[in-house]
Amino acid sequence: MTVNLEKDSHSDFFLTSQTLLLDLKYRDAALIHNSKFNYLGVTFDNKLNWKSHIESISNRFLKRVTILKHLAGSLWGCDRSTLNVTYKPIILPLINYCCEPLIAANEQVWQKLEQLQNQALRLITGAIKSTPINAMLLLRNSKHIKASLKKKL
Repeated sequence: MTVNLEKDSHSDFFLTSQTLLLDLKYRDAALIHNSKFNYLGVTFDNKLNWKSHIESISNRFLKRVTILKHLAGSLWGCDRSTLNVTYKPIILPLINYCCEPLIAANEQVWQKLEQLQNQALRLITGAIKSTPINAMLLLRNSKHIKASLKKKL
């Protein structure tokens, strides 16, 4: 096996608030230090606060939710059941993928995920912003993300 020092890097995780800079070397060549890295679609940062992961989910979500916007057109749009069927395989897996580590995340992370889900729910149900979220979840026969994750665990 050959080690490519241009591609290989390391990241450090500590329980303390102080960050220690380690100078790791492989055969007298220094390895690059990264504060965040991507592994199997999950973005880890050295503080494990998941903000960078949620940011990447949000960016991918915005690209996919445009599909729903086009399908839900105001003059000719698809039926709500069609939008719901489209939501399940395209957007929901993006939100739910590898969210088990997020169970330890703070409420701001969960609020961002809930906002993303609520944005899609508004498109599916055709609701306005003042519509209660619980009503939209009831119409879609769904749950809050955190509640469904706790049930899954």
